[in-house]
Amino acid sequence: DTGALDALDEYVMDESKYLRLKLETGQILISNNFTNIQGRASEGYKDSETDPSLQRMMLRAWVAE
Repeated sequence: DTGALDALDEYVMDESKYLRLKLETGQILISNNFTNIQGRASEGYKDSETDPSLQRMMLRAWVAE
């Protein structure tokens, strides 16, 4: 039975639940991946393949209590 997966798919495709952010140079976003679902719009930002100054940097840290 795929009922649960169908319900999840319907929920995550509901754009009224989306939070869209555009970070400016120097800003940082910290999120907890255990409590959110994330993604990027297909028409969103694309890293430059030739200019390193136009590429995003992602740093992951695992914090334990």
